[in-house]
Amino acid sequence: MQKVEFIVERTGTGFSAYAIDYEVYTVGETLEELNANMVDAMNLHLEEKGLVVTEEDLVVNLK
Repeated sequence: MQKVEFIVERTGTGFSAYAIDYEVYTVGETLEELNANMVDAMNLHLEEKGLVVTEEDLVVNLK
């Protein structure tokens, strides 16, 4: 699996993230929660293609 780039922004309640090349968005109260949610969201998005991502597949750009 190629690397998946996410843009992460701080919000009033934690963090939000969106993938650059996919229609995937998620939020989390902490960065740890956000990382887990990014993996879950990407895996749900790619489920039909039979692809799986892990945290190692993510590239996070904190804004």
